[in-house]
Amino acid sequence: MLLKIKIHLLFTVFVVCHLLPNHYRLLKKINIYYASFNNEHFCINKCNDTTFLLKQTKNDNYHSVYIDNNSNALICRKLLNFNCFDEENDNLNSEKNRTKKYSKKQSLYNLPKEWLPLYQYKKKYYLYAPSDWGNVNKKLLSNSGVFSWNMEGCSFDSLKLVKKISKNGFLLKIKNASNEGIYKILIHIIDKKRKVAVWEYVDRNNHSNFTLYVAKEDAVNFKLIVNYCNTMKQPEFEFEKINYKELLTNKYFIQ
Repeated sequence: MLLKIKIHLLFTVFVVCHLLPNHYRLLKKINIYYASFNNEHFCINKCNDTTFLLKQTKNDNYHSVYIDNNSNALICRKLLNFNCFDEENDNLNSEKNRTKKYSKKQSLYNLPKEWLPLYQYKKKYYLYAPSDWGNVNKKLLSNSGVFSWNMEGCSFDSLKLVKKISKNGFLLKIKNASNEGIYKILIHIIDKKRKVAVWEYVDRNNHSNFTLYVAKEDAVNFKLIVNYCNTMKQPEFEFEKINYKELLTNKYFIQ
């Protein structure tokens, strides 16, 4: 009986598709794509939630880069989840104990504690879910140090000093756990309303590198670009270079 029902359904689909002159239009309306992420399944709605920047299929390998507008999507919730630092607690405690003599508890002047990087694409700013989550570059501030999520997992650098140097500027002096060096982080708040800041890393030779960050609690104000593949890691998406000099000179942030 079940076999007869299956045959009947297949025949119905065949007839409908071949009798409709524009049956491909019907098929194009089926816009739900299924993918997997960390063995969990989620839906990508092409019309309502997703804009594709890249789609490639080769054999069983499906790779896409897309803009996800749904802040409740599984992958967005994963990006906003800072429990990864708790999961590395044993390693962090070991590193913190090793650098304990360098650290001193500091006031953070009400700075947000959890930060995510922002990237520029077509003059707009986005969160980014990388192909390799070792590139997620999350930051967590505490009154004793700075936690970073990188290719090696979670690392901890001790705080020696936190100082408010201007209305929207903060200086952090850091003891680097890996090479025993001291460097500075200057946090320039360029959008107080949306808690966007330029982090300026200054090494011992006074050379600066910059990253744009948003506090976790305001990250939902930005859309998410996802680099997804169902089988293997892919090259990371190439974003535009941010003009940090312009951001820091103008002291405001446009989205």
